[in-house]
Amino acid sequence: MYIMHFIFRFSAEEVVRLSSYLFFGIFFAFLTGAAAWLFEPWSKRAAVTLGCIGVFAGSAAGGLEIIRTLGTTGIDLPGFFRLPILLLGPAGALHAARYLSDSARKGVFYCFYNATFAAMLAVTCLTSHWLFFLIAWEFMGAFSFALVLFEHAEHGTGKAA
Repeated sequence: MYIMHFIFRFSAEEVVRLSSYLFFGIFFAFLTGAAAWLFEPWSKRAAVTLGCIGVFAGSAAGGLEIIRTLGTTGIDLPGFFRLPILLLGPAGALHAARYLSDSARKGVFYCFYNATFAAMLAVTCLTSHWLFFLIAWEFMGAFSFALVLFEHAEHGTGKAA
């Protein structure tokens, strides 16, 4: 019983941290990635738009979280690691829209890209509890693996994954 209490105990600060702007950004990025995959058969442009909107909204929510913490405690270590994700995530989403112009599976790409983006944000958000950090880390690795395998038809992709 004590082991279960040790694994699943939460403080009020952790609950507030999980229900902040960043949680909305993680959830919205993941949700729009799934919607991009669902809308892909009808409109490739809608899939790209949904994918980019999800990453931009996640970045905006993460930026709001950093601004909120700057006023109270200053930038913390997870916020420092969150900055490159928030800055390079939207740039990668815009680059992918042009890079995948000939691809027929844009929705699948944005589903895994948004899921990777959300998992990277979750890794920086869930640092206060080791079990959730480990779960987010594994999701980040699995979604990154799926992104590498997205170009499975090319010769060296299987070896790279």
